[in-house]
Formats: sequence, structure tokens, C-alpha cells
Amino acid sequence: MEKIMRALRLIEQQNNVRILYACEAGSRAFGYESEHSDFDVRFIYVHSKEWYLSLFDKSDVIESFNEDIELQGWDIKKALGLLTKSNPTVIEWLQSPIIYRESTQFLPVRTLAAQMIQVKPILFHYVKLGKGNIMRYRDTAKQKHLVYALKSLLLVQWISVKESLPEKNLIALLETANIPEEVKMHSYDLLNRKEVQNDELVMNYIETELETYENKAKDILDKKGIDKEKADGVYRKLIEDC
Repeated sequence: MEKIMRALRLIEQQNNVRILYACEAGSRAFGYESEHSDFDVRFIYVHSKEWYLSLFDKSDVIESFNEDIELQGWDIKKALGLLTKSNPTVIEWLQSPIIYRESTQFLPVRTLAAQMIQVKPILFHYVKLGKGNIMRYRDTAKQKHLVYALKSLLLVQWISVKESLPEKNLIALLETANIPEEVKMHSYDLLNRKEVQNDELVMNYIETELETYENKAKDILDKKGIDKEKADGVYRKLIEDC
């Protein structure tokens, strides 16, 4: 933890920014890490007000590699802009169960995210990811792709009911998932990095369920639109306060 905090402070110093929020976004966030897993740290940052008062485009992404830590951050304007479009990546960051830093000024972003989330595009995103990973598993037989497909299904099941992304790892999601017991048993093996005895059963079940949820998603009527004035207000306040 301390080496991650040092890496975040170094980024602030080198780029003259303030990190408002930082979390884990890789396998560790979903409870699927191995002893050799890197740390995938994602963060949202803000510059001084003057940085935004420019005629010219500037980079709104910061990337850094520090030993076994991969860091990637987005400027607050980029992050909020994507959030207004229900970008699943930003929402997934916000729902990470492992948070390394979160300032009090950032809390309104959470409220905004809950008010603006559009279920339909998020469901389609994870269905597409899941189906893509099923195809990759068929081509490569690499178990990680079946894990990613299972992750997509578990998220789709949760989102379709709760209309938000869960603050839980994959094991916790699987425990409460509406999945046949035999499939669930093999899925536990999958998440515990054991060889799955009946991968065809798991693969076919995931694929069929994703198809079902894709068809259901087509009939979802999302909220009419976002409150642009509220989103702008959160953005301006962050810029002024930081």
C-alpha cells in the first residue's frame, strides 16, 4: 500500500496535478489475483484552474509504470465527460472495492454517477465483452478468457437488477448469483485458478445467458437524458476548489 501511495505522490509532483481518486482496477479488484499479479492502479486527477483556460488541446491522460505497479489516470474533464455517457470503465473504477485515495471534494462525483447511469449501454458493453471472451477461449483454451466471460455474466446479472455496478469481488458475486448449482461449482474452481472439469458446460451456459440478457437489453427504456447543468456544476466546483 505504501509503495502505491508513494507512486501517486510522485505523479502529483511530476505532473503538477492533484489526484482526487485512486483505486485498484485489475484482477485484485475482482479477487482473482495470483501471487505474481501486478497492481493496476487507476486514478482521476485535476489540474490548476489555469490549465483549463487554454486555446490548445492538452493530454488528458497520465500513465506511469513503477516496479510492479501500472498506473493510469484521466483528467477530471475527461472522466466526467465519459461518465455522462455511462462509460463502464469509469463506473467500474468508482465501484472498485479497493480504494487507495478519495478526497472529500470527489464525493459529488459519486452522487452524479448514481443519478446519470444508463443501464442499457452498460449491459450491451459487458455482453459484448463476454461474448468476445467466449470466442477467445474457444480459439486459445486459455482459462483467463473464460474467467473474463464469467465476470461479464455476473456483472450483467447484477446490473439488470440493481442498475449499478457492484462493490464486490467475483467470488462474492458468484455466491449470490442466480446460476445452476453445477455451473456454480465449476465456476468456483475457475475463480480459484483450478482446472475446470466441465468447461463446455460453463462456456455454453455463459454464452446462452449473455444472449438472453442482450435480447432483454434491447427493450430497456433508459432515462431520457442527463442533467447537463448539474454535471457542469460538479465539474466547475472541482476546478475552483482544487
